[in-house]
Amino acid sequence: MLDGTLGSSYFERFDEAKKGSQSKHISFGSVALQTFIRSKEVTFDRFCSLYWPRFNENLKKKLDPSRVFTEIISHIKGGLQAGESSGGKLRFEDYCLLSESRISTLTKQERENVYFLFQAYENLKTKRGEFDLGDLVIDLHHRLKSVRYAGDQMDYVYIDEVQDLSMRQISLFKYICQNVEEGFIFAGDTAQTIARGIDIRFQDIRSLFYKEFLCSRTTRKQEKRIVSEIFQLKQNFRTHAGVLDLAQSVIQVLYCYFPHSIDILEPETSLISGEVPVLLESGNDENVIKTIFGGSGSGAEMVGFGAEQALVLTIVECKGLEFQDVLLYNFFETSPLKDQWRVIYDYMKDHDWLDEELPQSFPNFSESRHNVLCSELKQLYVAITRTRQRLWICENKEELSKPMFDYWKRRGLVQVRGLDGSLVQAMRVASSPQEWGTVLFYENNFFMAIMCFERAGDVMWEILAKASSLRASADQMRGKNPEAFSAYVREAAGMFESIGKHESAASCFCDLKEFERAGKIYRYKCGKMDEAAECFILAECYSDAAEAFAKGNKFTKCLSVCRKGKLFNKGLQFIQQWKEQCTAFCSMKSKRAFLKSLGYLDELLNLEERSGHFLEAAELARSWGDVLKEALLLEKAGLYKDAMILLLWYVFFSSLWGNGNKGWPLKQFAQNKELCEKAKLLAKTHSENLYEFVC
Repeated sequence: MLDGTLGSSYFERFDEAKKGSQSKHISFGSVALQTFIRSKEVTFDRFCSLYWPRFNENLKKKLDPSRVFTEIISHIKGGLQAGESSGGKLRFEDYCLLSESRISTLTKQERENVYFLFQAYENLKTKRGEFDLGDLVIDLHHRLKSVRYAGDQMDYVYIDEVQDLSMRQISLFKYICQNVEEGFIFAGDTAQTIARGIDIRFQDIRSLFYKEFLCSRTTRKQEKRIVSEIFQLKQNFRTHAGVLDLAQSVIQVLYCYFPHSIDILEPETSLISGEVPVLLESGNDENVIKTIFGGSGSGAEMVGFGAEQALVLTIVECKGLEFQDVLLYNFFETSPLKDQWRVIYDYMKDHDWLDEELPQSFPNFSESRHNVLCSELKQLYVAITRTRQRLWICENKEELSKPMFDYWKRRGLVQVRGLDGSLVQAMRVASSPQEWGTVLFYENNFFMAIMCFERAGDVMWEILAKASSLRASADQMRGKNPEAFSAYVREAAGMFESIGKHESAASCFCDLKEFERAGKIYRYKCGKMDEAAECFILAECYSDAAEAFAKGNKFTKCLSVCRKGKLFNKGLQFIQQWKEQCTAFCSMKSKRAFLKSLGYLDELLNLEERSGHFLEAAELARSWGDVLKEALLLEKAGLYKDAMILLLWYVFFSSLWGNGNKGWPLKQFAQNKELCEKAKLLAKTHSENLYEFVC
């Protein structure tokens, strides 16, 4: 829906996003729009750094930014009830009424404070000329209610990782697939809902599907309006039972303290055998990472984890990935809960797992005080389930991890090992630093990737990792420290240029608003004329923009820029030049080359057919799957047998799967009889023997 199939774009309300556009509507791939999105989209990190500090301190009491952002994105702007409200956002009264729901974990006063914070957020966001994903989704829903979606319609839609979408985002799929009876599959794991701002369960999706997919349109089975039951995939074919049991122990705490944040499901099972997860114990002065990653490698080989193993440092980054082995390092030390993990002892006490050797003094669970525990437990679950075989968990500060470690020990889910030489040797897998660096780089773990590439002596990848690290650091500075942002981006741009990563360099200069320089890189280094022209327009270098459009054979846009820049003589020169080029089309070869360069394949097919080149035209029809057109052209070429075989195959496959059929038995379709008669006629034209065979 970002490709223009809805006509005007949501982003057309922002002047900054429209700059440089030469068409009626903004192109989603335009340089100005991509630059605008990078600089103006409010993500959770941006919310925390630029918005949260400016809110009223009294309203923020007993609330954390993660919870408030989730309430805004998933409930006030993205919840099921939000779609029923005018403007696509819950009103104050309706949002506060949610406190009376049996699944609410916020009091009425807390909801009032959240809503006041939401209003402050919206006002500040408008003043700053920024947007969040919820705004875009609301706008799409608003326009789709009055304007029919003109994009491609899907027969079947499979949505994986559905837990990372808000309810209003999921609701958008109803516009692209009308097969509500059997055309949708939603798959995911709500225990892995760690995307900031998202709070969802499968029961919520079932309610959404019933109200907005089934009840909103007429279907053959409307009188029943049945939503299928949730089907659980209980057999795990990736991870062994020891890891699954440890992960389930985390889920059970979630079930107890946050029952409405996760779907209640049966535990997963596995037939795979494997090593029980290991808690690594090391001395306080022992550098665990150095011990494991050190070794006597001579530079050609890095002794430590292999590329099929993972050092999990950022849980969000490793979500969706899997590794043979995982070292979960300092999860509890970096957790915002700190000593609040002691509430686990309260859970152990309720289940009679607390013996006299464990602490007897600890806090009781409180939803308001421990609401961050929900997201932390989900992140812990994601980290644990990244491994296929071996899992090692290590912490530098024992006091922070002790509650969870005691819980696991008491249930016999882990083994405790000292970090001695034999264990380190067993953990090590020989792997080249280049392999490791590449893995870490694509996980956005640039710091460790740089170390790997340095050790491998791979200068190009080392510079790429450093430049990417600078760019990531700059994003953290955007809006807070403009000078640091500019310095980081400029340095990154220079590094990208030095190793031939010209598109990344151009993107940096766009962020710096140095569009002329970006345009030159796009044109002369990348060969991307549209992007170059757009940058030149943003820099008001209209002559360069016209040259770029002309080079890219965008004649109308070229003349439009000439008119905008008052370059009338230059425009006339282009027209004269194109007239001269037109006389060069004296051969079929030059005509083909010209039409292919512009992507005008329909026009090329018509030209081939008019010129009597039926085989060439048939080849073009085949390239985009127009079977009936191909058969017609083969007939014109005198290849009656080939045309007949093609038609019979078309009839056969259409009878199996056309019009929503699911295969055997064969079913009639609209053109069945007509095409069969045509095939017989072609067979008879070829030979009597073939005709008898077909009949």
